[in-house]
Amino acid sequence: MHNFSTVRTPFRYGPYTTDLFFFYNCTLPYDKETYEVDCASTSSHHSFAIFHTELLKHWNYSAESCQSLVNVVVEADDLNRLLEMNFTGILKKGFVLQWDALACSKCQSSGGSCGSYNYEFVCFCDDHLHHRTCKDALSAATVSALVIFLIFFFYHRRHRKCYAASSFISQDVSSYPTSVTDLEKAAKSGLPTWTTRMSIAIETASVLAYLHASDVIHRDVKTNNILLDNNFSVKVADFGLSRLFPTDVSHVSTAPQGTPGYVDPEYHQCYQLTDKSDVYSFGVVLIELISSKPSLDITRHRHEITLSNMAINKIQKNALHELVDPSLGFESDCKVRELITDIAELAFQCLKNGRGMRPSMKEVLEVLKEIQSKDYGIQKTEGGGISSR
Repeated sequence: MHNFSTVRTPFRYGPYTTDLFFFYNCTLPYDKETYEVDCASTSSHHSFAIFHTELLKHWNYSAESCQSLVNVVVEADDLNRLLEMNFTGILKKGFVLQWDALACSKCQSSGGSCGSYNYEFVCFCDDHLHHRTCKDALSAATVSALVIFLIFFFYHRRHRKCYAASSFISQDVSSYPTSVTDLEKAAKSGLPTWTTRMSIAIETASVLAYLHASDVIHRDVKTNNILLDNNFSVKVADFGLSRLFPTDVSHVSTAPQGTPGYVDPEYHQCYQLTDKSDVYSFGVVLIELISSKPSLDITRHRHEITLSNMAINKIQKNALHELVDPSLGFESDCKVRELITDIAELAFQCLKNGRGMRPSMKEVLEVLKEIQSKDYGIQKTEGGGISSR
């Protein structure tokens, strides 16, 4: 038997519940009125269950003599009837869980299906995964977003680049009605090439490294926010969730924001935002670039619904070939295999659970440039064989 909690789940207990406490392997005998747990008792250790732990203090019984305690929620619509039952009968009654039916009805009325992701209510829609309904409005721009926009504007002005926004080669889970992604379709037609994908990764990393150097965390790095022009030049968009990051603190405590499939798990669990949260999200983008798979796919195995988990599993099992887009020539060209393996290793570092083990965006950018220079050297030696794929 194990403790159960509804904390950080979309559920809450029903109105008629109470707690039944199980004390296991106690060295002191307890001869008051309790539920004896014979199956877990021995000649030297006693196990029992009780509704009110205050009685133990009243009778001067030390709960420290017990090796473990399990708190079980049980249905208590008729407490007097419970007192007449044994503990197995009480447990068989179970208990009722509730959740916000209003939110679910709004989701269903908008054409979605109710569900949960990372312990939060979500609405599964045909085109996206939303937090409330399939018709969620875009969030309003904030003052910090304006500041970030100005930083971004001057950055591009300095580099004298003019971008025209268009769709990115890969999209979120909701954009994939089938297992064939837009990136895979593009690859079959000859685009985007490996060189193009490397360029996308480096330009995106360059923007993020610049933002971090300016004490800004994007907080919603994902492929849908990486816009391309006709020449595949990158523009990182949607700064609505971005935060200015003080230089004199290690982290900012704030409620998790971002897109499922890209959110740093440590940020989600501890509510501590750092620049390494962007690094994690960028790691997912790197995996998308080499795999042409969506960041979130509920049709995959339950341990691989998120692309980050899938990538970590494949890399740890030395099964990278099962992850990589076959159109890139991973299994037919040893040079391509070497370059993609380098990218996968970098992504693996970005996806580390502990933020302290992840590289900075500046370090990520440096590694990507090293890989690109290796790629360029191969093309120069072999006549551009990789870029033609």
